[in-house]
Amino acid sequence: MSKGTLYAIYLTVFLLFIQPFEARSQSAIDSLASVYRSGKLSMEDRVTIAAQYSMALSHNNRHREAEQVLRDNIAITRKLPDTKYAAYLYGVSAMHERVLDRANNAKICLDSALYYSNHTRDKRILGYVSYCRGWLLSRDNQPVEAVRYFVEALKLLDEANRTDYKVAIYRELYSIYTEWDDADLQKKYARLSLAQAKSQNDISLIFDACMMLGGTFTDLYRNNRENRQLLDSAHYYYVHAIEVYNDDKQKVIVPSNLGHAALNLANLLMQFYPDSYKNEGIRYANLAISTGKKTNQHSFIASGYGVLSEYEMQAGNIAAARECLVNALTHVMQEAMPDRVIMPRIYRGFSAISEKEGDYKEALRYYKQYFDLYKEIYDAEKMEAGRRLEAQFEKNKQAQQMAYLQLQGEKKEQQLTLLRILARQRDQQMAYMKLNEQNQQQELAMFRLKTEKNEQELALANLRSKHHRQELVAMQRQVDANRKLNKLYILLIGVFITTLGLVYYVYRQRSKTLKQQVDIHLLELQKVTQQQEISNLTAMLDGQEQERTRLARDLHDSLGGLLSAIKIDLSQVKLADASMHVKKLVGGSLSQIDTAVDELRRVAHNLMPELVLKYGLEEAIRDYCRRMSNPSLDVEAQFFKYSDTLDMNTQVVVYRIIQELVNNALKHAQASQILVQLQGNDDSYFLTVEDDGRGFDVQSLNNNRSAGIHNIRARLQFLDGDMHIDSKIGQGTTIEINFPRIKNNVTNDQDSNNG
Repeated sequence: MSKGTLYAIYLTVFLLFIQPFEARSQSAIDSLASVYRSGKLSMEDRVTIAAQYSMALSHNNRHREAEQVLRDNIAITRKLPDTKYAAYLYGVSAMHERVLDRANNAKICLDSALYYSNHTRDKRILGYVSYCRGWLLSRDNQPVEAVRYFVEALKLLDEANRTDYKVAIYRELYSIYTEWDDADLQKKYARLSLAQAKSQNDISLIFDACMMLGGTFTDLYRNNRENRQLLDSAHYYYVHAIEVYNDDKQKVIVPSNLGHAALNLANLLMQFYPDSYKNEGIRYANLAISTGKKTNQHSFIASGYGVLSEYEMQAGNIAAARECLVNALTHVMQEAMPDRVIMPRIYRGFSAISEKEGDYKEALRYYKQYFDLYKEIYDAEKMEAGRRLEAQFEKNKQAQQMAYLQLQGEKKEQQLTLLRILARQRDQQMAYMKLNEQNQQQELAMFRLKTEKNEQELALANLRSKHHRQELVAMQRQVDANRKLNKLYILLIGVFITTLGLVYYVYRQRSKTLKQQVDIHLLELQKVTQQQEISNLTAMLDGQEQERTRLARDLHDSLGGLLSAIKIDLSQVKLADASMHVKKLVGGSLSQIDTAVDELRRVAHNLMPELVLKYGLEEAIRDYCRRMSNPSLDVEAQFFKYSDTLDMNTQVVVYRIIQELVNNALKHAQASQILVQLQGNDDSYFLTVEDDGRGFDVQSLNNNRSAGIHNIRARLQFLDGDMHIDSKIGQGTTIEINFPRIKNNVTNDQDSNNG
């Protein structure tokens, strides 16, 4: 990445990524202050809000208030048995102190964070302290150790299954690998930052990740000019960053970020794109300048003017190029610490302009200033690179550039010597010109007479010109009056259009509100209707069961007793003297009475499943299947993972559904085997009734209003269940039903009320 881009990254890295809870804006500060002072927060929420609030204050240069918030909350958390809160706040305080260039205080805060983190097992906090440690080492020019702690922080975050400050770590690793000129790892961590930012839907983080990717692809293109796709990728990500900013400006932390993106894009277009992109480059340079003026970022303004100066030089507009450089120098000198990267570029531009104008002495002076500043930058970078073996390649490259600049300086000195020789030749030419001047003076005397005549003609022309000027002033006043009147008309039209827009907006908002109220009312009506249907269904099922129970008891008590009495009476008939025909009739009658009693018991049992009430659903179904089986039909029941936890109403409903399905198979399927299977899991039950009968067309069933299917679906509605029928003619039938272990709250409430 270029040095200007890297420098801009370091200016904003603390504000963007010092911790995972960024300050958003002044309105965000007011909101955080309100929540912080509410006094209704849990300890974890209080610590989190305190960290956010302090960083928001720091971002707005209210450092004393930020420090006071941190001190107050650290004093509270130090007394708590859980040390993770103190470790977290000490980590935030350490980075805050380092940003204010108080390195010793930062070291003390970090030691405290490490001490309290040793007494907690919260891996998120342990990872955060490791991240703080790497952050401080990176700013103390120990990137190798910083990388080790950043990787450790990522590992702890993965173990804790959290992503709170991953983007901050990715950004730090990206910056380090940028200094080490490792393009692959640059691109890796830039893409990870973008993916994580999108998952968090954080506009500021998405913007910054796009800026990283734009810088990465720019550097890759510098090293591989043949691959045009790299340049297009850089252009795409810079433009996307600006689009992200414009889509939601309120959520972007630092307004000057727009100027940063516009400046990088303008430089990219100016350096690598053809002249057809010139207007776009100028537009982005002006955007950087306007943003810099709004945010008081003089370095952005100066860089924007530098780009405009380059375009003017390319167009041959030397005066305009010089004016742009003067504006750039004026703004960069307004910084408390002038940018070390921008200043040399400005002097180099002045040198090139002076050379174009033929002022080689001034050109050389500017070039020496450029050379001295570049040498200072080089010496500072050389000292820093000496502490890092990983930056050795960069140092060598700068040394080569230094040697090249020295050769250029010697070349300029030679050019200056040549200019001095040319100056002597010009002096000789001046002496010759003086001789010619004397001759010209004589000729001048001859022209004076003509000049006097011309002056008289000029006076007459002046009188005419004065008259024309007066007419022109009158016309200009009329034009000014018309312009003012037009402006007034435009202003009134604008106010009218704005008023119409506001009225339309209020109307739309009112319509949306009314529509939402209608939707809410309809939902409430649907809910009440559903509750009423479930209540009616529950009452119907209870009534059916009560009626079945009553019928079963009546049949058992009345008709059963009557048949038993008839059998007893017939049994007491004396048949000793009766004929064989009478004996045969009495015996047949007794046999039919036995059959009637058995059939009566079966009907009564089906009407009132006592086994369900006494022994539960599983035993009742197994008994029912045994009773339905005969030599030509095998009815089998299977249970898997079934636990007898259903309430009695639900068990009876399931039993009735199985009865209805088996009876349907007996009546219509002509089956030789019927399988009843009930299976349960953690939250649902699955009922399957399958036969090998003749099957039927499911579509015809949907069109046929069958009472049996209607009863089954009514009971399924009570169970909150679903039914699926799979059948084809000649291939049997499979009916699958699933219903939850616990019905919804409305159904449960109805059951409890009925109970």
